[in-house]
Amino acid sequence: MMAQRRPDPPLEPVGHNADIPAVQRENNVFTVLRDQARSRSRGWLWTTAVGGALNAALVWWQYPTLSWLAAGFLSAAAYGGWGLLDRFLAERSAAPEAAGVADDALPEMRTLIAVLGTAAAAWAVVGFISAALGTGARY
Repeated sequence: MMAQRRPDPPLEPVGHNADIPAVQRENNVFTVLRDQARSRSRGWLWTTAVGGALNAALVWWQYPTLSWLAAGFLSAAAYGGWGLLDRFLAERSAAPEAAGVADDALPEMRTLIAVLGTAAAAWAVVGFISAALGTGARY
């Protein structure tokens, strides 16, 4: 007679999302970037947003043929800006009596920054590949 095998116990989730079952976790580039931005300090996010924007403007102005590099800096600036807006929205939800911009404008602005940052990152990748393969602009 063949012994019946007992089923294995369910796997316990590990890592920083241990309280979320493994079936519900969806890790993609956007959730990883979101988690990273939420773990950064406000000063770090400001430095990233301003520094990325200034670098993008300087590279675009001085070396227009390196527009793909400027797009990479712009995507870093969008990451910092998204993180700042996300932090502001979290603080605002904790204190809803705060006055200022309309409640629905900030989430839409955060979405717009995410879309622009994603487009800039795609432009940077395609431009880099084009330059590396020699199909882009000649210097």
